[in-house]
Amino acid sequence: MRKMKTWQILLTWVVAVLLLKPLLILFLVLYVLSHWVTKAIVHVKVFGWRRRGI
Repeated sequence: MRKMKTWQILLTWVVAVLLLKPLLILFLVLYVLSHWVTKAIVHVKVFGWRRRGI
């Protein structure tokens, strides 16, 4: 870091932000998707595919 010039540090930050922001969005989408899938699996295990008596 000490040998890098200011413009190199700024360029590194810009590249890091451009690369990491889509990864963050992807991880958030995967988190929400896994939450819904897990909730659905538990629901099917507990109640079955359809509710009876309603």
